[in-house]
Order: sequence, then structure tokens, then C-alpha cells
Amino acid sequence: GDPCAVSVRLLEEAAKCDSKQGLAALSDLAGSLKSINIAAIPPSHRLCFWLNTFHALLLHAVAALGRPNSPASTVKMYSRASYLVGPHVLSLAEIEHHVIRLNLSRPKFPRKAGAARFLLSVWKRTNNPAAKVGSLYLPREGPACDFGSHIACPPDRRVNFALNWGNVSCLDWVPVFDNPDKMDEQLDAICRIVLANKVKAEQRQHKNIVVTLPYVCGWYVADAPELGGVGWLPWMAQYLSTVQATVIKQGLMADGVPVVKYLPYKGALQHQLTARRPNKWSS
Repeated sequence: GDPCAVSVRLLEEAAKCDSKQGLAALSDLAGSLKSINIAAIPPSHRLCFWLNTFHALLLHAVAALGRPNSPASTVKMYSRASYLVGPHVLSLAEIEHHVIRLNLSRPKFPRKAGAARFLLSVWKRTNNPAAKVGSLYLPREGPACDFGSHIACPPDRRVNFALNWGNVSCLDWVPVFDNPDKMDEQLDAICRIVLANKVKAEQRQHKNIVVTLPYVCGWYVADAPELGGVGWLPWMAQYLSTVQATVIKQGLMADGVPVVKYLPYKGALQHQLTARRPNKWSS
């Protein structure tokens, strides 16, 4: 079937899986991913497929393994919980960093991020073709020899707000991207919701404005349109309320540089995660 439709169904089934029977059916459905020709997914549809697949694997892993109760067990889940997608066995960390974020910046973790650094414990593909292709076959030539470019998503900074890692720093639901032809519209919509929930701009008397941003803006500061944390602000204003956008715009025009702070990273997983289609995002 259509890869994006498969990913939508998989994510929605993972979100409501609450029994051993449900897990068995979910695993059967996840098995259909191996028959997908991921190299044939158009670049404009890749974010839809891979974001849904990432979130489905996250929910599937929690349903099967239980909610991680320590940083170490969270790292293990991200590094080991995997789907066979086409010929590639990919963990959560690999889907995020080798596929979804491959064409974006590398993370810049603060010293206090602790175990978050180890979420990048992924299998590093090399120039050796045997290390770049799936574990089930080794083609002699062709696009499948290039692990990254034939499946990776185009760079899009909105990914930083579309990805939900399931922790309490994120929303308590994951987005279902249900139409690959409307990804631009849906990515804008999820940015509005996440940033309205996480961004706070304050005008302090006789001082520069203070803007508090999600932790991901600090980790992936190089994804900002302009240099440094302040570089997020002009772009971000389009997704904020009129009041917050006005504070930011006035702060950028005033003398002095706005003060940018970041919300702390909280790695504990949500007690319950649901999945929502776009028509339910604002509810």
C-alpha cells in the first residue's frame, strides 16, 4: 500500500495498543514496513512517512517494553527499539538522526543534558557499501548503495517542533501527519501549537526582552535561520500569538539584544501518550 497511509495506520494502532492481542496485531502491521520501497518515496512525502513511523515505533516500544524508569533504560529504548523498514533495521535514534535530521544540524548538548548525549549511540554508516545498506541484502550498484540520500528527509527546521520524544518536556500527544500533500500546512500547524505552548516573551521595564524557548532550540541552535538563539526569533514570530509576536518584534527593533533562555530538558517519559490527527490538534 501507500507508504504514508501505512505509517498513519501504524501510528494510530500503536496509540491504542493496550493488550497482548493488540501487540501481536501491531507487530504484524509493523511487519508490512519491510515490503515498502523506501527509496521510491518522493522527497516531498518523506517527512510524512518518517515522522509517523518514528512516533509509531516510540509508542510501540513503550507498549511492548513498558515505560522506561531511568535515563539508562530510556537510552536503551531509543538505541535498541527498532523497525525493519525496507531493507534497513532502524532504531528510534537512527530514524531521527540518520533519516529525519540527516540534512539538518548536529545537536549541541549543554553539559547538564546528561544521558541525552547518549541518544546518539547509533550505527555509523561508512563508505563501505556493506555498512551503508540494509542488513538483508547488498546490491552491487544503484541508489540503494547510498544509505543517506535515497531515504533521508529534505531539511526543514520545523522538524524540531514536529518530533515528539515522549518526554514530559513535549506535548502529551504525538501528531499524526495524515496527508503528505498537505505537509507544509500541517508542519506550520504543529509549530503554532508547540510554540504557543512553550515560548514565552516578556518585556521587562528598562531592560531587554527575555524570551524563553523550548530546549530543542538550544540543542539545535544551528537550525535557526540566523546565528545564535536570537536567530530563532524573527522566524518564530509567525507562529506565536499577536501579543507574543509583538513583544518579540518590538524587542528586536529596540536597542540591545533580546535575552534568550531555554526551558530545561526533562527526560522522564509521559505516563500516557495519545495520537491526534490535525483536526484534533487544537482540542
